Amino acid sequence: ARCPTLADGFIFPDATEEERLKGKRGEGYPTYALKALGSVVLHVFLSLSGFAAAAMAYQHHTVQVTWICCVLASCAAAGCDFYKRCANPKCGPPGLFWGFVRMAAAWAVMGPVYLACAWSP
Repeated sequence: ARCPTLADGFIFPDATEEERLKGKRGEGYPTYALKALGSVVLHVFLSLSGFAAAAMAYQHHTVQVTWICCVLASCAAAGCDFYKRCANPKCGPPGLFWGFVRMAAAWAVMGPVYLACAWSP
């Protein structure tokens, strides 16, 4: 029970072990349970988004190449963020917001490419 879970990194960022355990037990449990449920719901949404992208990529080669390029661009951006934080420890982590921005950008590219492929003769 003392070991942090994967979700604890998102629910209790920068918390000490004592703060994390206090937030999970006693009066803090209802708040923790809602945050944990929110993390699971978010994970389901993101998984379904990935399944939809895979299904669209399976149907058209152009969409598959586009999706691969979007994933590679996102990985490159995450790598740049990582090395930027290594070079300057004062830079904080990018947070979930920028991950959603990258995902929205990928869908903004994927949607039109898929529709163009689906509607072409």
